[in-house]
Parts: sequence; structure tokens; C-alpha cells
Amino acid sequence: MPWGLGRHGGGDRAASLEAALAARSETESRVAALVQSEFERTGRKVTLIGWSLGGLVAVALAHRHPEWLRRVITLGTPYGDPRGTALYRVMSGRNPGPADEEGIRRWVQHAYQGQLQVPVLALYSKTDGIVGRDIAQCEADARWVRNVAVPASHIGFPFNPLVRAVIARELAQV
Repeated sequence: MPWGLGRHGGGDRAASLEAALAARSETESRVAALVQSEFERTGRKVTLIGWSLGGLVAVALAHRHPEWLRRVITLGTPYGDPRGTALYRVMSGRNPGPADEEGIRRWVQHAYQGQLQVPVLALYSKTDGIVGRDIAQCEADARWVRNVAVPASHIGFPFNPLVRAVIARELAQV
């Protein structure tokens, strides 16, 4: 099932972490409605593949709605402190001053609310260029998460033949 919700970028246009988190929550609600609809229509659990911020949305849904999901695959997702991304450096230039430490904590913890019961394959790259390697690995329940390094640029993740092969192998598992 395709995304179908247009360009996902509420977080990059937000004026603050709170506004970005609100945009992210709205996107999660919209995606949850699509996933629930697909699950109810087919009776089959859904696999979500999320790239960058889309991976945070997918992992949040895995925590909150395991009844609808078969697995989650993320590509270049910034799981940790957003200051480890190139985008945060751009945004902080628009909003100078000290970092909102409480807002950053809420941003990071938002994806991990609820008990994870869905396998997560988190693909990350040491040469991403946008998402720093220190924040690119999912830190949810290790019983459910596999973090796998692949050689890819952030923009190149969805087009990289090796990444596509890893995804295909993952999807072929029963």
C-alpha cells in the first residue's frame, strides 16, 4: 500500500520542537488510520517501511498498535537526540538560544511509548551524511530490534541496490 499522504515534512517546517512533535503526532494518527483500514480490509498484518522521520512514525505505531503490524523496517532514521542531524543544525539557526532539553527528551521518547511486540529492522549508515551514526540505531527492546549497518547516503537509502536486497530478504521471511 503506498504512502498516499503527500510529502511528509511537518517536522522540517516546524518553528519549535513542540510544533514538530505535534506534526509528527498528526502524521502518526493519519498513518495509523490507513494501517488499521488495510488490516481490517484484508485481515492481514501490515509491514511498514519508513525512511528518515517516517521510520520514527513506523516505530511509534509498532509500539502503539502491534495488533496491526507484521514488522517495521526503517531506513536512516534519527532515533536519538535530534541535535545529531544536519536538519537540527539548520533549524537551530532559525531559533538561536539554548536547546530545549525537556523538548528533546520528549521528542526522543515519543516513538517508544508502549510495549514493542513487533520485529524492527533498523538500517543505518555510517556515511549517511544527514543522520549521525550516534543516533541512527533503534534503542527499543533488543529482543525485537536488529540494527544493521549498510553503506548508503541518506538520500540514497531507497534507491540503493544493497538496501533493496536487504529489504527483499526481510520481506521474504515468513
